[in-house]
Amino acid sequence: VIGSAIAKREAMGRGDLKLMLMVGTFTSISGVLLTVLLGAGIGTLVYLPVAMLRRERNMELPFGVFLAPAALIAYLAGNQLIDWYLRISGLA
Repeated sequence: VIGSAIAKREAMGRGDLKLMLMVGTFTSISGVLLTVLLGAGIGTLVYLPVAMLRRERNMELPFGVFLAPAALIAYLAGNQLIDWYLRISGLA
């Protein structure tokens, strides 16, 4: 919803939402949030160099391609990543 408001168009498609529902069944709500965060980070790392090489600003990339590896990371190491973040941020 926030991404759509900022972009003034649909930010996540229904396929992305279905994928995140499945991720939630395996990882809980914290895993879903971590997956979206990691997916956005992976997407940014891919998008910026590609957009700079193509010299395009409004290039569209499917988000599910980045959510899938992020979901795998969240499933395999999500609790450790969350614990690490809480420790270094002083919230734990």
